[in-house]
Amino acid sequence: MSKPLKLSDILLREDTNVIHCPSRDGHHIHHESVEIFNRSEDSKDGIHVLVSEHEVITDRNLKGNPSSRCHGLIVYFCCEECSAIIKMKLYQHKGSSFVGMVFGETE
Repeated sequence: MSKPLKLSDILLREDTNVIHCPSRDGHHIHHESVEIFNRSEDSKDGIHVLVSEHEVITDRNLKGNPSSRCHGLIVYFCCEECSAIIKMKLYQHKGSSFVGMVFGETE
């Protein structure tokens, strides 16, 4: 089950802000793929781009956009030490930009 996290909850408090796994507290996290959602404010149409290890997919499917009204971005991370999947979401809503983290175990 996914649970929301604050960005500060998964950053190590050292000289650098290294993302760590909220499940095992390890720092062997790899970004696997990126999803980009681009649309005009409140538009039902837009562009969706998925970039993964060996492919780029472009379509108009906005399902999964973290913003209900504008642009959005999701970076997917996986933990080398366990089955955790971590999503960093960046999105716009009512003139503000937000960042959030979601953590879940793979099945």
